[in-house]
Amino acid sequence: MPYFHVVFTLPDELRRSVRSHQRALVGALFRAAFEAVAALARDDHFLGAQIGALAVLHTWTRTLEWHPHVHMLVPAGGLAPDGRTWRPLPRRKRRFLAPVRALGKLFRGRFLALARRALPGVPLPPIPWEKRWVVFAKPVAHGAEKVLEYLGRYVHRTAMSDRALLAMDDRSVTLRYRDSRDRRHKVLTLPADEMLRRFLQHVPPKGMHRVRAFGLLHPAQRQTPAATPAALGATSTGRPRARQRPAPASGPDQVRPLRSTRAHARASLRARLGDERVSAGIEKRGNLSRPS
Repeated sequence: MPYFHVVFTLPDELRRSVRSHQRALVGALFRAAFEAVAALARDDHFLGAQIGALAVLHTWTRTLEWHPHVHMLVPAGGLAPDGRTWRPLPRRKRRFLAPVRALGKLFRGRFLALARRALPGVPLPPIPWEKRWVVFAKPVAHGAEKVLEYLGRYVHRTAMSDRALLAMDDRSVTLRYRDSRDRRHKVLTLPADEMLRRFLQHVPPKGMHRVRAFGLLHPAQRQTPAATPAALGATSTGRPRARQRPAPASGPDQVRPLRSTRAHARASLRARLGDERVSAGIEKRGNLSRPS
């Protein structure tokens, strides 16, 4: 199962407001990012399905400045409108989830609407209409284990690693960082109090979650048939992923039905051991349902 890594970034004008009202506006940031992706995914021109996502909040730059943005991992497929079949992203679009400029416009509209609703008495700073809201998207590794390892690097990352520290004393701290503009490593020395201010501003308020799940990957969707196992690319019991039979219809937007976990397990065992030995094992151990 291929995945996409999507990053949503707020413009400079809104960063101070988000830092001052984190409980209200961080939630708006998460929701606006997912709703922008989900809206385009529901469009038949792109996918025509309900999707899921895992999102992680980061609030720092390499120099520890306040820079709120959301890293989102989105499966390249979703649940068809019938609620029973998995619809993969067409092969011709495997490196293209949705146009980032369209995502940016949807993200801007949703965030501003949610922010005004969350803080009706707080004026938001003006933002030039022509200013682009930056959204970045790229495909990432296949497979549940590789994807979770990829996302784990963002979940457990803090504002600064130990190896970035070069020197410190009672008055100053020296750190090394890579400038994103020219990709060169540079050295920055900050007064001790400024270093503490920059670092501590990235500590989230008590009770605020930096990692959130949406859509098919939300815990509330665990009872949805085939939703979470299909989106993660593996079964919930750790058995090999079921192979999908080709759909009778042709075309890039064909929908392929999912096979159940137990049916796949029985078929796999029969192929290796033979029907008689599988049936005997099922009756003896009772760990698989009796074949019909």
